[in-house]
Amino acid sequence: MLNESEKFSDKLYIFLSVTALLISKCIWGGVFLLISNVIPAAAHANEILTIQNLPKTEMGSSYFDRAMGYENSLFIAVSLTEALDHRTSSNPANALILKCRDDYEGIIRFDEIRRYDVHFATKIRIDPKFKRPSWLKAGLVLIPDGASAPSMERFMTANIESINLSRSEEYYAPLDSIAKRYADALPGSRAYKQNCLFCHPVKGVGGNKGGSLPEKFNFKNGWNPLFESSFLSFHHKMNEDKQDMEQYVSLTDLKAIGVFLKRAAADSR
Repeated sequence: MLNESEKFSDKLYIFLSVTALLISKCIWGGVFLLISNVIPAAAHANEILTIQNLPKTEMGSSYFDRAMGYENSLFIAVSLTEALDHRTSSNPANALILKCRDDYEGIIRFDEIRRYDVHFATKIRIDPKFKRPSWLKAGLVLIPDGASAPSMERFMTANIESINLSRSEEYYAPLDSIAKRYADALPGSRAYKQNCLFCHPVKGVGGNKGGSLPEKFNFKNGWNPLFESSFLSFHHKMNEDKQDMEQYVSLTDLKAIGVFLKRAAADSR
């Protein structure tokens, strides 16, 4: 069981309005969670998605433990599928954009929420024998035990500060336009969207925790050995910040990402 010292405030409200960008502030672990809607729509205002009154369940996540190299982690979480089932609006959104306090930005589609039984963890307990990185805080996308989701960075989004409703095709449009123009950019575009975009923006899309890769590395030839060595030196399995990207991104993916970033840089000129 979670003891009092391991608990976060469980007052979590998600209210969305179609008439204003910012609707509600929610106290969560002493930090305000800002909920907004980026899609103009008509007539249906007020409560579209609410987590406040949903059942809270104590659960484990082998998906989380495997990704972090932990054991026996414990969470208090609510079902995002149930939250979607309680929607009362015809708002055309099909995805949640998850903005985090450390400038990370995740995205998860409604169909993925249902398919993988995605939960939202408001309380976390990590076995004290394991190191807990600074970014691992309440407000965590959680794949519960018994659910099977593909191994991707974006299913580990944590420390969420605000949630926007959006449409995934509109969110990804600047990146998809590159893949449509350049067939060789498609494999790298897919890998980038699943694992890199949340820290490294492209064409104004994504988080900025790690900065723009084309600004740091020259992808003129489609590949840069410094990019590979930098990736391996920071995102290896034993890195202190627990950002093991090797489990998600292969060397083949890295080379494809280099081609995609080459095309993205050329497209921006």
